[in-house]
Amino acid sequence: MTTLSKNYDPLVLQPKDRQLIEYLATDFVLLTSTQIRELFPGRAVRRTNFRLRKLVRAGYLSRRFPTGILLSHTSLYYLGPRAAEALGLDPADPALRLRRKQALQLRDGVLPHFLLVNTVHIKFLTAARQYPDYELSNWIPQYAPIWNTLNQYGFPLRPDGYAECRQAAQVSHFFIEVDCGTERGSLIQQKLAAYADYARSQRFQAQFSAPDFRVLFILPSRRRARQILPLMRRMPSDLFAVSTVDDFLKQGLLESHWGIADSDVPQALIISL
Repeated sequence: MTTLSKNYDPLVLQPKDRQLIEYLATDFVLLTSTQIRELFPGRAVRRTNFRLRKLVRAGYLSRRFPTGILLSHTSLYYLGPRAAEALGLDPADPALRLRRKQALQLRDGVLPHFLLVNTVHIKFLTAARQYPDYELSNWIPQYAPIWNTLNQYGFPLRPDGYAECRQAAQVSHFFIEVDCGTERGSLIQQKLAAYADYARSQRFQAQFSAPDFRVLFILPSRRRARQILPLMRRMPSDLFAVSTVDDFLKQGLLESHWGIADSDVPQALIISL
């Protein structure tokens, strides 16, 4: 039986505490307090922060404070040294040790993009609150080892995520690209061409056991969308869709805010693409 260290405060874990620890063990390496409130709505900011401090003092969560202008006042939470105890696992569990190591080793410079991808993932995950017949049945994160394997078998890219979504009887498959506006047009064009070649090769059907896919670009601005959409017109018309970060976060996931190359009318996700 695990002995409680004198360095940790005693704490009775609540169901939401355990669920948060499970999220960090399986779906997210790091989360901000804002993202935690998105996963667990209905709790006030002060109450959420109070509970997070208690979890840190009890050793179930750890916290790091990144530097840099964009994240200078942000606390990031990850698995604590007692996370295995909360999950009923061996304290030496290698997967949890690796998770803690990843959280500590992520460089501050990559964190803004990394956390934005987290927010996109949370949007897909929590959309069932708005759409009762919707489910995110699978998500492969940007850092999953499977991308290294697929790179060896003809998949030339490393997307920010892969989502399998169900709505009623329909299943859709999406590669996610969260664009921060730093890649030049030539690099974007190469990425679009690589996705188009992959779609034509039919390797997707063999590697993902699915008939087809779409690529969703989430962009920093409408200006960026105006730059990228013309490049997409040279590719298969139904392969790509774009939305801005602002539209994506403010509107429902399945609402009509997705732009496609051959139409000036915003489209709805899953149903119309």
